[in-house]
Amino acid sequence: MSPEYKYIVPLTGAASQGREELGGKAFNLQRLMEANFHVPGGFVVTARAFREVVAKIVADGGGWDGIDRMSELVCNVRLPRLMADEILSAAATLRTITGPALVVRSSATTEDLENSSMAGQAASFANVVTDDALLQAIKGCWASLFTRETITYHSSQSPAGGFPEMAVVVQQLVPAYR
Repeated sequence: MSPEYKYIVPLTGAASQGREELGGKAFNLQRLMEANFHVPGGFVVTARAFREVVAKIVADGGGWDGIDRMSELVCNVRLPRLMADEILSAAATLRTITGPALVVRSSATTEDLENSSMAGQAASFANVVTDDALLQAIKGCWASLFTRETITYHSSQSPAGGFPEMAVVVQQLVPAYR
């Protein structure tokens, strides 16, 4: 993956980014890699991409007129061309190394903290094999931040904190065998 990406960082190069851009899951995966644990290859769609997509929705009149509505708008938004191109380019590179099946994992900025985990609150998708499914899965991760359950959990864990943002981890799918 190329260092000139605006929205993507490889998991192997994520040390230069903080939790606020990587989210908790990606941040901790990077820490595991630094400690020489085996972590399946992949990349992170940073929280910057999430912020820009949400800002686009709001600027286009989507606004914050309801949790359910925002989730729907995120799922249906057309990603900016540069963002989609970067994601698909990084995925193509990853697939040449790992094969076609990917896993797309949410990585909220307030996830995996010392006093809260957000475990199971946001969406993840397995066996993602097409480009269209990949882009939809990324939007699905973002949209899961706007569910009533996620918002309720987040507000109970950090009532004075701001709204979390979402990065997304895209990794090689490691098949499970019996």
